[in-house]
Amino acid sequence: MLEIILGVTFLCALEIPFRNTILLGHNDFSTFYAGAKLAHTPALYNHEIVRQTVRAGWPDSPEQEVYLRAPFYAVLLKPLAALPYHTALLIFTCLTMGSFLWFVIRFSRECRDLAILAAFSIPMFLNINGGADVPLLLPFLGAFVLLSRRGRDFAAGFILAFCAIKFHLFVFVPILLLSRKKWRMLLGASAGTAVLTLVGGISLIGPWLNVMFSPLITGMPVWKLCPAPNIHGLVTVLGLSPKIEFLLAGLVILFFVWLCLRVNNFELLLAVSLICGLLVSFHNFVYDDLLLMPVLVLVSPIWILRNLTGLALTPVVYLATFAGGLYSAILPLMLLAFLGAVWFVHNRRFIETGPVGQDIASSQGRAGFLNVGSAPA
Repeated sequence: MLEIILGVTFLCALEIPFRNTILLGHNDFSTFYAGAKLAHTPALYNHEIVRQTVRAGWPDSPEQEVYLRAPFYAVLLKPLAALPYHTALLIFTCLTMGSFLWFVIRFSRECRDLAILAAFSIPMFLNINGGADVPLLLPFLGAFVLLSRRGRDFAAGFILAFCAIKFHLFVFVPILLLSRKKWRMLLGASAGTAVLTLVGGISLIGPWLNVMFSPLITGMPVWKLCPAPNIHGLVTVLGLSPKIEFLLAGLVILFFVWLCLRVNNFELLLAVSLICGLLVSFHNFVYDDLLLMPVLVLVSPIWILRNLTGLALTPVVYLATFAGGLYSAILPLMLLAFLGAVWFVHNRRFIETGPVGQDIASSQGRAGFLNVGSAPA
C-alpha cells in the first residue's frame, strides 16, 4: 500500500506543471469532442470544419488538429457533445480513469506487481494529461481475455472489435486468430466490426481511410513521430537507413507468424501480438505503451517475460525516453528484447529448470500457460 501511495504522489507531483492542460482541455480530447459534435455528418473528416469546432473550446489550437478516429467512435462519444466542453472533458477523464482502475483491480489478483506499476504509470499520466483514450481499450482487452478463458469465443471476438478504436495497434491479432483457427472468435470479431461500421455510417468509411493513410504519402506533420517508442523511432535515433526499418519490421512480422505456427499458448501469443503492434505501428506515442499492462498480466506466470515487461513499465525507462537522443532507444530495444526472450522461452531454456519453470508449475489452474512449447505435429 505504501508503494501505491508513493506512486500516486509521484504522478501528482509530475502533473503540477501541466495542470492547466487538463483543466483547460488543451489536449487530444478537443478533437474527440469535435468528432462527437460532427458524428454522422460529411463534415466529420473535413479538416477546416473540424478545426473550427475544436477552436470553439480551444481558440489557439494547432492548425493540424484533425479527427483521426473511426466513424463509430464519434457516435459512441455523441452523448458528450450535448454537454459543455469542460463538463464533457471531466466525464471523459473519469471514464478513462475508471477503465484503468477496473483493469488494475480485476487483474491484480493474478499479477501482484500490477497495482504498484500502475501507481507509477507514466503512460497513464500522459493519457490523462493529453486527453488520450488508450485506457478505454483496457476493459475491452480484459473482457476478451476473461471470455476466452471461459470458452465464450464468439462473445470474446465481438468485444475485441471495439479495440478498433486504435486498430493499428492490433494488426497482429487477426494473424493470431487465423493461425490458431479461432473461427468463432473471428466470426464474433467480424460481427462486431460490421455492427460498428453500420453504427458509424458506411458512407464515412472512405473519407476516414483517406484521412488515416494520406499522411503517409503527403508527409503530414502529425505522422512525424521522432523519436517514437517503436522501430521507426529506433531507426531514426540511431541514424540508420530506412531500409533497416523495413528489414526490422519484416523480421518482426516473420517472427510472429513463425511463433504462431510453433506455439500453442494463446495468451502468450496475444501478449506478443501487442508487443509487435507497438513496435511496427508508425503512429505510436509513448502513451500507447499503456498496453504493456495487459502484456504483463498475460505473461505473469513466466518469470523472465514478467520481469522484462515490468521493467519496461517503470518510470526510469520513460524518463530516459523523454531525455531524447540515444536514451530514447531504450524502450524499443526492450520491446525487441522481449521478443528475443520469447524465443528463448519457446526453446525451453528457461522453462524446464529455474524460476520460470517453478512459476509455470505453480499456476496449474491456468491451462493456457502450461503448453508453451512447440505445437504437436
